[in-house]
Amino acid sequence: MSLGAILRYAGASMSVPVVTNIVPARGPTSGRALVEVYGDGFRLPTESVNPSGVTAAAPASVEILFDDEPATDVQVLRTNRLAALTPVSPISGEIVRMLGDPDLTFVPGTPDTIVRSAGSWRDDGFRSGQTVTVEQADEDANNTDHSVASMTATVLTLETSGAVSAEGPTSGARAYTRAYGEGKVDVTVRNVDDDGDPISGETVTVSDGYAFSRVQLADAAHLTRLVREYIIQWRKQVIPNVSTTTHTEYDDETGDELNITAVADLPGIAVDGPDISENRFFSENGTITVELPSGDIVVRRVPYTVDLSFVVTGVSDHKGEATNLQVLATQFVNNNPYIYLDRDPDDPSQGRVRYEHDFVPNGDFDTTGVANLSNVRTFSGTVVIRGFDIEDLAGFDGELGRRIVAPVDEDGIDITTAQTGASYDVGPSPGGDC
Repeated sequence: MSLGAILRYAGASMSVPVVTNIVPARGPTSGRALVEVYGDGFRLPTESVNPSGVTAAAPASVEILFDDEPATDVQVLRTNRLAALTPVSPISGEIVRMLGDPDLTFVPGTPDTIVRSAGSWRDDGFRSGQTVTVEQADEDANNTDHSVASMTATVLTLETSGAVSAEGPTSGARAYTRAYGEGKVDVTVRNVDDDGDPISGETVTVSDGYAFSRVQLADAAHLTRLVREYIIQWRKQVIPNVSTTTHTEYDDETGDELNITAVADLPGIAVDGPDISENRFFSENGTITVELPSGDIVVRRVPYTVDLSFVVTGVSDHKGEATNLQVLATQFVNNNPYIYLDRDPDDPSQGRVRYEHDFVPNGDFDTTGVANLSNVRTFSGTVVIRGFDIEDLAGFDGELGRRIVAPVDEDGIDITTAQTGASYDVGPSPGGDC
């Protein structure tokens, strides 16, 4: 039996923990993102066997704190590797203001700094990684937004160099941030005994070890890419004039007594959606392990599986043309039982995912034009893409999954450049298990 196995079953007390990497080093303010912590000295859980030979669940042996908020589902995978889910950001969700009216001094340099004469930036609720707005300074150049790279109690170190004007000490200046949960937090890892109490001397803290960020709605998540690919396939296989609309009952001519989709040119197709509903049939109840064509192994947290429904409306001002378009649209749905999407648009070696595609029950295309009121012919139906896993957020691609690029055995795992989120020099250098 290897040393790792012996420690696992003995629940031996470890030395002071060491943290070398947190992967990834940022995640959404909503929390529930999977992180892995690499290092050394993490206490393995103590397993016990009752007289009937049944192994009892081991109590927690390590805690991970983001500032003072504990992570959930902490797993001690090895003495050098932890996995956990982040909490909701502990940073204030309100506007944070500088308290106590201290004087501010602006110091241009490499990098620039803003120094307060009294009080504490951190105690007021400010964090590294935030954007701090200054008002009522004497120099107009200083009355702007400043990106904070790091901080102490009295000094904000900015990401800029030479952008502030020398000033101060200045009284009456104001500073605040609309971070709403964004910013960097300390990450504390501590070994705990079988009663859940911290073990004296077995705690390590990484200053500014993890950054919480809001979702960037303009970025492309997997759902955005799937909808875009779906529209592309309609244009490619049916008709180039395919558009999306917010609602198929929109009408820019309210006096014509018709509610139709407005399109720039005829004939055309408008796709409205998606509407999202849970799919229990395709949902998973346990951890999902996927081996990619490249040989990489991805272990994913259980995602939320949904169906995506779209209302598809065809429009033409010629009867024969409208009929042909309706036939083409029907063939498109029938000829594409699956919609395919690359796992990673920048790495084809990771393969593709396919999703079922069909009409919803009684959703086949029906003519919707009203006779004698307009020469515009329309048809409409509802289609569905089934089994889409919502597991990433815009700007946090893959934040609910973790990639393992080397076999895991009793001696641990080799950390590669691809796994490294942020590197730290906290505690002594880790042993050979890393």
